[in-house]
Amino acid sequence: MVKVNRERMKNLMTLKTLLLLTLSTIFLVSLTGQAKAGTIIFPLDYEISGGTSPQGSAPWATATFVDAGSNTVQLTMSATNLTGTEFITRWFFNSSVDSTGLTFSPVNITAISEPTINKASNYYKADGDGYFDIDFDFQTSAGTGRFTGGETIVYNITGSSINATTFNLISAPDGAGNGLYNSVAKVQGINGSDGTSGWIANTTVVPEPVSSTLFIVGGLVLGFRRFRKMKKA
Repeated sequence: MVKVNRERMKNLMTLKTLLLLTLSTIFLVSLTGQAKAGTIIFPLDYEISGGTSPQGSAPWATATFVDAGSNTVQLTMSATNLTGTEFITRWFFNSSVDSTGLTFSPVNITAISEPTINKASNYYKADGDGYFDIDFDFQTSAGTGRFTGGETIVYNITGSSINATTFNLISAPDGAGNGLYNSVAKVQGINGSDGTSGWIANTTVVPEPVSSTLFIVGGLVLGFRRFRKMKKA
């Protein structure tokens, strides 16, 4: 009986230790800001309109949405692998909230001329795809203001109750069964001709990995279950 009681006490102490370690880990992660912010990435890697694909390696452009605070999301748009004379003229996104209530503030657009940002629900149609809510309209005239290969711009988006997943939405169908993309962009200047173009879109969505806190907690739970199983054996 004494031996059994000792085993029970030992098991209880082990359980308490694991619980305390779990709570301590969660507290430290939240205190030091190690929990990862939500992130959604759209790599534009597919030509959807029957036009001409950009000449570099896909993805040719990448859009990244990252939680940047309460009601704020940071959008980074990169013309990752455009080459030569290729440049982006339009870039469309979706929103699960009314896009007209969103505010776009430039953080870094020094590489190009500031685009015109248009907002309307299911209004902007991409060639070969459905309707989108947000339209970045970039400079098309020749010069340094074009959004060309290797350039990156950054905007902060503010709005009521938004986060990165707010923009993880496919476009509205255009009546032909299309509407399967989260983001599309028009690229011109392909093969050295401003008139040669193609519409590129994402075929995948890359979400942020699960928070490190959840991995730690899960590991501790599995560890305790294995401990109990060993004790019963």
